[in-house]
Amino acid sequence: MGATELVSKLIADFRLDTAPERAIAAAKQNILDTVGVSLAGMELDSGQIIAAYARERGGQPEASVIASGFRTSVENAALVDGVLAHAQLWEDNGTALVGHPSSPITSAILPVAEWRGVSGRDVIRAYLMGFELEVRFGRALNPLMYDLGWHNTSVIGTLGAAAAASCVLGLSAEQIRMAIGTAVSLASGTRQNFGTMTMPLHVGNAARNGVTAALLAEKGFNADPNSIEAPMGFATIYTAPGKHDLSKLTDGWAAPLEVINPGSMIKPYPSGGPTHNSIDAVLDVVHTEGVRPDDVVEIECCGPRWFTKTLIRTDPQRGIEGKTSLQFCVAAALVDREVTMRQFTDEKVRDPQIRAAMQKVRVSVHPEFAEDVVDFGTEVIVRLANGREHRRTVAKPKGHPENPLTRDELLSKYRQCADLVLTAAEREHSIELLENLEQLSDIRELCGIISLTGRAGG
Repeated sequence: MGATELVSKLIADFRLDTAPERAIAAAKQNILDTVGVSLAGMELDSGQIIAAYARERGGQPEASVIASGFRTSVENAALVDGVLAHAQLWEDNGTALVGHPSSPITSAILPVAEWRGVSGRDVIRAYLMGFELEVRFGRALNPLMYDLGWHNTSVIGTLGAAAAASCVLGLSAEQIRMAIGTAVSLASGTRQNFGTMTMPLHVGNAARNGVTAALLAEKGFNADPNSIEAPMGFATIYTAPGKHDLSKLTDGWAAPLEVINPGSMIKPYPSGGPTHNSIDAVLDVVHTEGVRPDDVVEIECCGPRWFTKTLIRTDPQRGIEGKTSLQFCVAAALVDREVTMRQFTDEKVRDPQIRAAMQKVRVSVHPEFAEDVVDFGTEVIVRLANGREHRRTVAKPKGHPENPLTRDELLSKYRQCADLVLTAAEREHSIELLENLEQLSDIRELCGIISLTGRAGG
């Protein structure tokens, strides 16, 4: 049995009652986090533009759009939700995926689930299978796929979204096989667009295209049955002949589920994952040692060679570019002593004190962490004008599965995001529904709250 046929069968055969409580809890946590950062995505130009675009284009009012107050087709809703989920660059980071597993799949699941009126358990099952497929593709194709410049979140995420949407629709194994085959030809996204509005569009396209692939498969639309493993299939095209290991895609499927082993990182800062180790280190130095910007002559960030492949905006000119700039994130941590949404504005990027601090940041490759594409281990050396230096090594940043946010920290992040859009009552009710997702017989009430369409007149 080939990889495409086998993985489709594994997805179709999975039953939620076989999942441990830890996996269900992790899925709910990640979905809550994704909804939160999606609400915050409407603060940015990319979120507002894509929502206006979808509203103007119209479409059957099948599903609501997060933070937007209108309904449109399920495909358009997935598009907007996906852009919103990635706009702040604040959603969870996958480990083996080397990307963001939750944003494309959650953005595909919620519109279809609302449209079809499915239960919270159906949503969780779909999420677990989309997550499983994404992370396992990461194991099978990385590091070469990422090294070549592909944006794994969108490329692999398109297949994850197709699998997740297929689960919501209750497709058979053969239909899932066709959905994956179609998704293979709809997947794209390169990292050259990091730090632009097109970066979150990658996730919107992944979610929308995954939904499209699943809906077409439901109607009998076909694709090559061996789209993953064939000579011109997904695995070879996104790596090279013989440079992938598809046994990692299917062997030991869901045993344990990837959502709990290795899990994913819930990000405390709205910036690219590889910046977090350095941010943790600099914030620790400024708060424990009392270091001020004028005290510092150099901050050396010694980490993986991937710094230059992911954090490509070394001289950002706009707030959105700062999210993928190690120089800016480190400088903001030094000057402002915090890294929040407030730092990633055009005004902050132009702040003379931060611009001066950016000139003090030096990036080098650490021999121990050079190939760490998973955790981005980093040693930071803060050198002072008086000759002293402070060293911090961060192998597992805050939010990593081995250094997780507490529930209070996660909910604080969610509330910070939700307060931009929801009333306090809506915010707290949405938390209640998300934390009890498996008990919901129909997720439409939740979708009505987070989209604002549940309000009177909405």
